[in-house]
Amino acid sequence: MCRMFGAASSSPGEVRQLASCLVRAARKDVLRRDEAHGDGWGMAAYSREGLLVRRSARPIFDELSDAGSLQLPAGEQLVIMHARAASDSSKVGITYSHPYEALSADGRRLYLLAHNGSVDREGLDKDKG
Repeated sequence: MCRMFGAASSSPGEVRQLASCLVRAARKDVLRRDEAHGDGWGMAAYSREGLLVRRSARPIFDELSDAGSLQLPAGEQLVIMHARAASDSSKVGITYSHPYEALSADGRRLYLLAHNGSVDREGLDKDKG
């Protein structure tokens, strides 16, 4: 199972601290017999400055060994961050790294989704149009 967090914060330092915890948990997850979550990672951070989305196929602990260097928007923000441990090793790569992005059929709404477990994509697509 993957590891993730969602936060509403007015402090980029607080989000960096949470990111640091996620990096440590992804490197050595004591709840998974010290296994790593090395199958990609991603984040979305939204603030009045705009939206920052980043996804990678590389392990989060390789790219963010120092979470203090994580670029985040200033001020109040909503953040999703996800470290992946793929249940199906054939589905590893940036395509499978969360958060997923989707536009509504009219192009007016952007959805960002990270999940922990399996999702019925066809059912979700049908439900959300």
